[in-house]
Amino acid sequence: YVKADFKLDVRGIAVYAVGPELRDACHDLAENKAKPYAQSISPIESGNYIGSFGVADQHTTIRGLRRVAARLYNVTRHATYVEWGTDKTPARYVLTETVDYLNSKINAFNVGGAIDD
Repeated sequence: YVKADFKLDVRGIAVYAVGPELRDACHDLAENKAKPYAQSISPIESGNYIGSFGVADQHTTIRGLRRVAARLYNVTRHATYVEWGTDKTPARYVLTETVDYLNSKINAFNVGGAIDD
């Protein structure tokens, strides 16, 4: 039987949550996993949509703790219509499905593995 005392270092976690290592990991996940997946399920008509994805580093606050994040976005004028559809075209939910894909892989990531295809 082993007993361990643990005291949460909230300041240490706060520093790590906005640090360069976590920022780089978030950016890498968005650039090298989320973006290729989104492109792989994107409609291809002119090629404008599939070629207009980008990744932006940013900050967000979750449960009162500021932390780094990476945002996948698409800058084409019709990106909203691709995602949500119109009266004439069905929704494609590219970004929504990309989030679902990443969430399906999160258990491997949480246990120290990698998010593999």
